[in-house]
Amino acid sequence: MMDFDLVIFDLDGVLVDSTEAITNTFNHVLIKAGGISINNKNIIEMIGMPLDSMFERYLPGKGE
Repeated sequence: MMDFDLVIFDLDGVLVDSTEAITNTFNHVLIKAGGISINNKNIIEMIGMPLDSMFERYLPGKGE
C-alpha cells in the first residue's frame, strides 16, 4: 500500500455541481442590495469572474 501526504479533489464540476447554489446566492444578494434579480443564464455566463466585477455589472457603484 502507498502512503500519501496529500490528496486533492477537483470538487466543483466533478464531484458536485454548485451552479444552482451560485445562482441562488447571487440573486439573493442582488435582491437584498438592490432590489433586483436576474435570469440564471446571465449569472452562469459570469461564473469564474471576480465577484466584485459580477456585482458591479448589476449594482453599479456597489461592487465592493
